[in-house]
Amino acid sequence: MVLKRRRSERAHADRPYRCDSSKRISRNKSAALEAINGFYAAALDRLPLDEMPALAPRLLRAGLCVGFADPVSNIIVNTVSSYGRRKPAAAATSTPDDGEKEKKKARRGRRKALSRAVSGTGKAKRWPPPRRLLRGMPIAERSLRALVAFLTCYFPRLPACEALEYLCLANADLLSAVRLVEEDRNSSGSFSLASRTTKTALKCAALAACHPMPRALVNRSYSLASRMEQLSQLLATEGGCLSCNAIESIHTLLIKPRRKLGALAGVTPPQFHLELNRPPPFVPTKSLRSTLLQKIYGFYLKGLALLPTDGLRTHHHRCLLKAGHCYGPSTDPVSNIVLNTLWYNATFPPAGGLSPATMICSRSLVLVAYRSLRGLVAYIRAYFGMMSEHQAMHCLLFTEVNLWGAMKLARQQGHTEGTMLRQYSAYKAAATAAQHPDPDAVVEFFMSTFPMMPLPKEENEALDVERIQQLLSEYCSTPSDSAHTVPV
Repeated sequence: MVLKRRRSERAHADRPYRCDSSKRISRNKSAALEAINGFYAAALDRLPLDEMPALAPRLLRAGLCVGFADPVSNIIVNTVSSYGRRKPAAAATSTPDDGEKEKKKARRGRRKALSRAVSGTGKAKRWPPPRRLLRGMPIAERSLRALVAFLTCYFPRLPACEALEYLCLANADLLSAVRLVEEDRNSSGSFSLASRTTKTALKCAALAACHPMPRALVNRSYSLASRMEQLSQLLATEGGCLSCNAIESIHTLLIKPRRKLGALAGVTPPQFHLELNRPPPFVPTKSLRSTLLQKIYGFYLKGLALLPTDGLRTHHHRCLLKAGHCYGPSTDPVSNIVLNTLWYNATFPPAGGLSPATMICSRSLVLVAYRSLRGLVAYIRAYFGMMSEHQAMHCLLFTEVNLWGAMKLARQQGHTEGTMLRQYSAYKAAATAAQHPDPDAVVEFFMSTFPMMPLPKEENEALDVERIQQLLSEYCSTPSDSAHTVPV
């Protein structure tokens, strides 16, 4: 009985991690909302609601925790940015009893604002909530929707369930979650406040949360980023609660003309200076595959730019889509794409004339990129028999889809190579998985002496395509019965 239990526990531990299950989504949503509710409680304690009671409805309407500072500062800044100047109060005589009544009234108002701001952490019926229901939800729920929208817009291949997972790990801090995603996808240092992608993601977050003035939120967030030190000094009050003068100073600072977007290129948010104390989550295989496909698609765009335009229109497009895979003897995936395309054209020319192509559909490029990824994974798994598909793609991700770098990383991680398989068998497995038209021919080409030669390059380190074509025409012999026609 004990042995069966241990086996079941081990099987459960080896089960693939899933963050898209309903229970996992509900748990992550509850944890993130609990952290966001704490941010709103801290923000209400810092705002001078006694002297400025109009700040409470502004917070409930526009005080999202989205921005380029910490969540509490973002709430305060977004609340103050939608607040007008304070009108001078008329002089009136007051008694001690009136003062106590005002304090009790202020405390009741603070509790009422907090009860309306926070959101329940119970099980959600649907996530993300419908837009028609989101407008009437508490500000904490809308803030969570805005955080998820920013991450999914900034990282196009990131599902909403994984965005919730990262927010839960980052304690609902937006830029900390961005840093975790970058660390997990081997793109550290790519985040920039001057990027148009960042600005678009921030606007999408404001729209997703039904913010009353999305453009104003974007402008105020960039005003905060350009004056981070001055606002930090105003927000760093020893007494905890901000004064009315501090609120007015923050409002005046935010409405001043800000610097242009390009001037923020050197500004680094404070979240990127801290050490990561939380490990990134286990990335599902589907997300890894999407991220790698995006990188490989970029390699094919670069390969198209290297091929001659006239040849690409007449015959190279056929060879690229049929056999232009990014695996091969070179450490550069783009060089492998060009070499495989030119080799296939020299070895298997078309039987008749082809009609010139004016464009290549992006869906066709995605398909050949997917076949290349299958070939890369099959090659690594053929060398390391105990390696899973996820582990192979993880090695490719952290070596920028460099096959030989991924092999080296796998050895460093302790994966043992299969003794019965050689390089020929690994190449054959890769060509078969990538659905190459003639796996045997391409494997013989990879194992020959030609790919071991340094590829001719021009002065600017670009491939000399004409010289490679000349060498391939001299090296490759075209069988008379190997001419392939292009299917309709």
